[in-house]
Amino acid sequence: MQNWQTIIKVAGEGGSISLFGLQQADKRWIFSRHINEMDYGIDDIDAISHSFHVVHTWEDGLDLLKRFPWPHLRPITVHPDFEQRVWEEVQKHTLKRRSRLKDWKEICHVD
Repeated sequence: MQNWQTIIKVAGEGGSISLFGLQQADKRWIFSRHINEMDYGIDDIDAISHSFHVVHTWEDGLDLLKRFPWPHLRPITVHPDFEQRVWEEVQKHTLKRRSRLKDWKEICHVD
């Protein structure tokens, strides 16, 4: 995805989910979700990859992720320009694992 930047990437058993963003000339962002799953076949392991349509607002970008329990997955990366927004969204979810909340605090650079 040329010039697209990773906004959020989380991982769980068997794959990862990413929200990518592309900043437009007018400084607004567009977003797309990408899923990378592992297919554990009998003879080998294959990666299955899915990308989805582009949306034009942060809220719609989050909607692309809402199908998945992304705040409960292991955070891999958060784009620096979105750390505060991601942290605010994570806090809206009840995290059963305190260690996961600690992971989010660390990756979003929250004191």
